[in-house]
Amino acid sequence: MPISFTDFVDITGDPEFFEVLDNKCIAKLTGMQEKRVKRSTRIDIRHILKEDKEPIDIAMAVTRKLFERLGICGGDCEGMIIINSQNSREVVQNMTEQVAQEMGIVCEVILGFPYGCVGFPKGVEESAKRAMNIAPDKHFVLLNIETPDRQIDARDSRATPIFAAGATGTTLWQGPGHRLLFSETKDVEPPHPDPDAEYIFKFIYDQKVHDFFGNEVTRTIFRMNGDLAYVNGQALIEQASRQSMQRVMEMGDYSESNVFAVPHNPNAKIMLALDDMVGPEMNARFVNGAEGMGNTISCTIPSTLARIDEVLKLMKSRKEETVEIKDGDIVLFPAAGICVRDPEKKMSQGWGAMEWHLGAYKNEDQ
Repeated sequence: MPISFTDFVDITGDPEFFEVLDNKCIAKLTGMQEKRVKRSTRIDIRHILKEDKEPIDIAMAVTRKLFERLGICGGDCEGMIIINSQNSREVVQNMTEQVAQEMGIVCEVILGFPYGCVGFPKGVEESAKRAMNIAPDKHFVLLNIETPDRQIDARDSRATPIFAAGATGTTLWQGPGHRLLFSETKDVEPPHPDPDAEYIFKFIYDQKVHDFFGNEVTRTIFRMNGDLAYVNGQALIEQASRQSMQRVMEMGDYSESNVFAVPHNPNAKIMLALDDMVGPEMNARFVNGAEGMGNTISCTIPSTLARIDEVLKLMKSRKEETVEIKDGDIVLFPAAGICVRDPEKKMSQGWGAMEWHLGAYKNEDQ
């Protein structure tokens, strides 16, 4: 029985939980010029978690929105995975168990993963395996909850302009919906290593830094070698996009379907480069949702999917023609980024694809 996504929901930007950071705010925090922020990132706004909110708050809120959208309750679910990249496995596991308990999800499979930018393909890969083994009318919940603002120094001019908070949700099941074709992940050596570089990504513990609200705090912070991360990230996403496309073509005749690539968005500049260099080769359109949200780590892909019509209306082809996604079109979701197991020397890569069938989960006879 094929596995499908039901629908995608996103609460990123909900003013009850998030605050907006525009480029003027970023310039003030980092000491950069406002024009340089826009020029270097192509991002207009990004969001951070409000000072009095915690990741559990947005995890609960997005679950409620998901259940309301689908018309289900905890008793309709037989498993849950939460991807959250800013906390330890133990902390994420505890958060997942708390959400499951609050929402009435009683089952054996309640898992939390700290996985980084490849967190959506990883979450799909792990959820799909388990959705194969639950009752056909039951749902497996997948949440992506990211709050990188709690793990960077607000004065860091490499990370602060790019990263942002987000919260998304979906379910996978054996019923109708966006049909999952495949999703795979692996850890890889960077294709363009720099032997002189100390690290690609790095966690530094017990550092005194400034948060986004002007407070001096002690926390574990995240650092990255921006040049090395981006050149390798772009190469790995290009490779993952091609692998996804080749795999889809081997699975059936999709010559009448449009192909949309919705990759993890490291930043908007990379997205534009991918659309220019790889899009024509694959006859695919790369969908860029980064300008309105920044790099929300594992949320970038599902957040774009949740508002894909809105994003596509803002994106126009070179001929100024509006692009629309239709029933039966193919959506690729390649990704690359930090390797949680070995962040200093390796990276993670993921790729996947689905057939797009908006609203199909409501049709039990499909």
